[in-house]
Amino acid sequence: MNQIVYCDTIRNFIDACLIKHTIAEDIERCMYNAGYSHVMNNWKTSWGASLPEVAKVLADSGLDDEIDVAVEYKLKNSLDRLDFLIYGLDENDRKNMVIVELKQWSQVQKTSSYNKVFTMVAKGVSEDHFHPSYQSYNYAGNLKSFNEYVQNEKMEIKSWEI
Repeated sequence: MNQIVYCDTIRNFIDACLIKHTIAEDIERCMYNAGYSHVMNNWKTSWGASLPEVAKVLADSGLDDEIDVAVEYKLKNSLDRLDFLIYGLDENDRKNMVIVELKQWSQVQKTSSYNKVFTMVAKGVSEDHFHPSYQSYNYAGNLKSFNEYVQNEKMEIKSWEI
C-alpha cells in the first residue's frame, strides 16, 4: 500500500478543487491505485466539502503554486492517515512540511479530558476525541521519530488544523 495517496502541485490541486470540481473523485481513484480495497462514502463527502475550502485558502496565500501538497498520507506501521500536507523549500532552501488536520464536526464541546474535545463522531454517537491540533502534533512527532527521510533531510514540520 502506498503511503501517499494523492500528491500534486498547489496549482493542480486548486484546479481540481475549484475549476474542475473533481477532487473527491480524483482522490477516490488514487485510494484504489494506492492499494485501498474500499473507499467509504463519508470519506468522499469529506474530501468534496473540506478540500475546496483548503484550496481557497491556498489560492489566496501567496505561496508558490509549484509547491507540493499531499492528501491522505498513511503513516508507516499505523492505521493513521494525515489529511493534508504542504511541503517544499522555504526562502532559505530548507525543507519544510505543514500538517493540516481537517474536521467537519458540527458541534464541539470542551471536556475535562486532556487534549480532547467532546464531539459527535458518528450519527448519534458522541464521545471524547483527540483535539485536531493534538492529532497533527502527534503526527509530526511520529514523522520526526520514525521517518528516515525526515530525519536525514532535517525537515522542519509544523502542524495546524482547519
